[in-house]
Amino acid sequence: MKVGILTVNRAINVGAVLQCYALQEVLKSLGHDVWVINYRQPEVEKSNRPKYSFANLMKLLFHGHLRSVYYYPRVIKNQKIKNSFFDSFLLNYLHCTPICDSNSIPTDFDVYVIGSDQVWNRFIFHRQDPIFWGHFHRKDSARLVSYAASTSIESINKTDRTFIEDSLKSFSLISVRERQVANYINDNFTIPVKAELTIDPTLMATPNIWNNFVSDFVPSEPYVFVYAARTYRQNPSLVKKRSMEIAMKLGCQIVYMSYTKFSPVDYVALIRNSKAVITSSFHGVAFSLIFNKQLFALLYGDEQDYRYRDLLESLGASDRLFNIEDDIPIRTQDYTIVNKNINSKKEQSVNFLRII
Repeated sequence: MKVGILTVNRAINVGAVLQCYALQEVLKSLGHDVWVINYRQPEVEKSNRPKYSFANLMKLLFHGHLRSVYYYPRVIKNQKIKNSFFDSFLLNYLHCTPICDSNSIPTDFDVYVIGSDQVWNRFIFHRQDPIFWGHFHRKDSARLVSYAASTSIESINKTDRTFIEDSLKSFSLISVRERQVANYINDNFTIPVKAELTIDPTLMATPNIWNNFVSDFVPSEPYVFVYAARTYRQNPSLVKKRSMEIAMKLGCQIVYMSYTKFSPVDYVALIRNSKAVITSSFHGVAFSLIFNKQLFALLYGDEQDYRYRDLLESLGASDRLFNIEDDIPIRTQDYTIVNKNINSKKEQSVNFLRII
């Protein structure tokens, strides 16, 4: 079958593009003709790929933002670097359709797989994007499937109930990434199929798809890789302090994730070759699990903690969770049970996709 993936593939976010690549590869392994629908989501384009112009510079100058004016050339340079990393990944790893908008989603697919990642989280787009809920023109025989769509109960509750229920009724199969969301949908909406729980595509894919991801930036000496997402919600100096404490205890240097230094390919290679990973990112956690790394998943105490806390608890790996406010001990992390649980969830998730 010809399968189109609808997800957030153009975000300047390593997790977004890597989960898309993993889902593409799993669907290909099941014998499908797979394409990533190259949808330009307006809010993603605006926030992740902003346009810089002389007019914007003059506006900053007119309003007296002299500091912003001073750094404007550097901001433009950094944005170009990030865009080049991610455009290169789209070109070399994703089988994309031509770029399209909400009015030009291709209509020649047998199945549209929506997800994974936070496609149903209204806080990402400042609203629910109807495209990710199946509101686009397609042929009558085409089927809609959500795969590991991520959201929160708060996001659902802030959305019109009728919109959610009517949208879900158009799906042939529904799966989400969080157990609490699956339970909430099944308990609160009247829909023809139950929402199932599936694992993120990065964890579902065969690990060897990452073997060709190599980087010139991998240090020769032992290092701890730090990807501290959401530091704007937390005291950055505290995150740095905890990272330095852990690295010192392990006798390692620190490599911090940087979107102007490392591409998605570098990111995978840096996690794979690290001694340990410190992160508050869902996909930082996911790739640490894939490569069986010593993991320190930082909890900030905000609503985004659930994204990886739920995953680790479901895998019997809650001992990898650490409150950022507490001293963090170094202890042995065994992967025997964790890997067994991942394989079980992986099998269940692949079986879900077999029947699309």
